[in-house]
Amino acid sequence: MSRYGGYAGVVDRRLEEGITTTANILGGATNEKIKARIEDKIEESGKRIVIMVDDVDRLDEEEIFRLFKLIKVIADFKGVTYIVAFDDKAVAEALSKRFPQSQEDGNAGQEFIEKIIQIPLHLPLIERESLSDMLLQGIQGVVDINKIEISQDEVNRFRGIFDEYLAPRIKTPRMVKRYLNSLNFTVPLVANEVNITDFLVVEGVRLLQSNIYLRLRDNKALLTGTLFHIWLQSDSDDKKKRDLIDKIVGANNYDIKEIIIELFPDIKKAYKRHTSGYSRRELTKEKRVSSEDYFNRYFMYDLSPQDVADSAILEAIAKDTAPEIAEELERLFSEKRQKLVIRKLETYRKSARNPIEFARTLMQVFDSISDTKVSMFENTPMDSFVDLMRNVLNEASDKLVGYQLMVNECNNIILLTYIIREAILGSEPTKREPILSPKELDQFKQTALAKIRTEAQRGILHKTGNISHFLYSYWAEFGSKEETNAYLVKKLDSLEKILAFLTPQLGVWTGGNGSHRGNFNRETYNYVNKVVDPESLYQVAITEDPTLIEVDEYPDLEHDERNGIGKVGNENTDEFKQILAKQFVYIHQRVQAENKVDSSTDK
Repeated sequence: MSRYGGYAGVVDRRLEEGITTTANILGGATNEKIKARIEDKIEESGKRIVIMVDDVDRLDEEEIFRLFKLIKVIADFKGVTYIVAFDDKAVAEALSKRFPQSQEDGNAGQEFIEKIIQIPLHLPLIERESLSDMLLQGIQGVVDINKIEISQDEVNRFRGIFDEYLAPRIKTPRMVKRYLNSLNFTVPLVANEVNITDFLVVEGVRLLQSNIYLRLRDNKALLTGTLFHIWLQSDSDDKKKRDLIDKIVGANNYDIKEIIIELFPDIKKAYKRHTSGYSRRELTKEKRVSSEDYFNRYFMYDLSPQDVADSAILEAIAKDTAPEIAEELERLFSEKRQKLVIRKLETYRKSARNPIEFARTLMQVFDSISDTKVSMFENTPMDSFVDLMRNVLNEASDKLVGYQLMVNECNNIILLTYIIREAILGSEPTKREPILSPKELDQFKQTALAKIRTEAQRGILHKTGNISHFLYSYWAEFGSKEETNAYLVKKLDSLEKILAFLTPQLGVWTGGNGSHRGNFNRETYNYVNKVVDPESLYQVAITEDPTLIEVDEYPDLEHDERNGIGKVGNENTDEFKQILAKQFVYIHQRVQAENKVDSSTDK
């Protein structure tokens, strides 16, 4: 046969060209002679030649037709058998398009096949149970190879979705193979960075309905529940969600729709189904596809530049010393992903070997945390960071030691204020589980008082734009007003310094036009009066600017949106300072007048 090896390489071209070329190879012999010689060689070998042709139905219409024409021409070689594997319906349909007018009943393709295939063998359908077993064994292999741990609850959740909605759609070994091949490629890319149950299901949707899968990918806000503010949702919002899901899924895809409902609790709630009380924090902790933080991973098979790997967080927490942990966290933090890192630290905080050491580490990176509010509905990264520190400290076996250590080692007066505030508020008697007992709280207050006095010697405790001015009230509460009054009267020796002290006391509110300062009102005045005698400030103010004595009406700072003087960021403008000074003087004069009336009445 070696003499005729060229034959195999030429018959795949046009049949006529192949036969001509073969004839040339064989010295100009006729077709009949070529065939006879080949048959003689086959017979001399004492063997049969079996030619396997698989996946015919994957060819296009023209390729299918040419293949069957070729088989028809050369299939009658003695000693040669062709085994052709294909989906007869798909191939018949493709061939029928070559003979559109040949048969009125539309079976031209099938009849063409019957003329060529002499012994059709129809393989029996594989039982659904066998396919499921094959698939589940393959999934188990993928999980084992990638060393993924799955709880029994997660196994049960997967089997619930798989048995009911996925398995009935996976009907052939080929589909099983495609699914497992996909998992073998994709799971290593996201192992331990997603919820494996959700990932297996989402990959199943991709296999069965790739168009729906792509529409899911493009509707993150809807599926994760961030399209509507959860506290503003109504029945009409639920109907909008159901309508959007119907558009994504389309008709005749009930099972895929049920999978979506099972994967996304917010969608499940819109269909009035029981949601097992999942919170956003729990969904994030479990790395579910319904979590805003993890959704993209299921469709990217990688982490976006704004994402942070869970493994990186765990590796950072597992470091031996606070400086090492702090160095890793500094590397992870950036302006865009601070809140994400904080949420993940909250998720894994119990993995820390020593809560107090972990809290000390967090204190070291506090200066890099942003206090910028993105919207009126969201906390700042600093707010979330403080919550994290409190939760970490509350894990310590000796909470008093932990809070005292934080106070003594803190070098940032903003963070110091937060630490003291959290200890005081968290130890109120009304709390179900107070952080500190009354006796421990008294000890803590003395530690805080000593620290505040030390910081006061280093410089003023108030700065525009932060909460450190509360340290004065803690100082007066834990010590005495006489002490804070003496300190502030000495420090606030000019109108400029007085206004710099009063400005942080003003509230901040956020609206459509941004953030604005509130008015200096009677409530603010009473707060100031707890730490310093307003009369002392008043005398400095009118001595420096005598025109302030003549203030006879209260200027509005908070509602002056037309001029925008009260907008946050304008605190250093002359207009802002002038209005604040007048507000303070006006309120003080009214209080003084009221006190005189009360004194006269008493007499």
